[in-house]
Amino acid sequence: MLNVILPSVLLAFFVLLFIFTLGYPPEARLFPLLVLIPGMAMLLWEIGTNILEQLGMKKSKKSGAPVETKEKKAREFKGALLMAWLLGFILAMYIFGLLVGIAIFVFLYAKLNGGRWLSSILIPIGASVFLYGFFVYLMKEHLYAGLLGRIMGFY
Repeated sequence: MLNVILPSVLLAFFVLLFIFTLGYPPEARLFPLLVLIPGMAMLLWEIGTNILEQLGMKKSKKSGAPVETKEKKAREFKGALLMAWLLGFILAMYIFGLLVGIAIFVFLYAKLNGGRWLSSILIPIGASVFLYGFFVYLMKEHLYAGLLGRIMGFY
């Protein structure tokens, strides 16, 4: 049941963002729509496959109750792990700011998935330099500095 509820909540959030995005000028809504439309399609696919899986669950011969499979438990664990990563990423961006939060997230992801130290350090640095150069230097946009950035007077 949780396999259907969580994607449905995320889909409702995406639909709400989609509605708000339609009020933006055409130039400003392009990127959000490029993210939201495929995201909504993937969530609809996930909800549909989860519903079909629940309808066709194996029944126990003795009691007729659904049988828990190792694959289902592993998938639920992966879903919980994904949510933990996303919440950690949001928390890191809120506390440390966008650039540092992305660097922390990319470093931890690379290192925890078997990356070498050098590449696990250089990739987040490169991503941060690219984002800073593109958004701050070229486009003259301010990126969120986080709570610590505000306390330290960066923004």
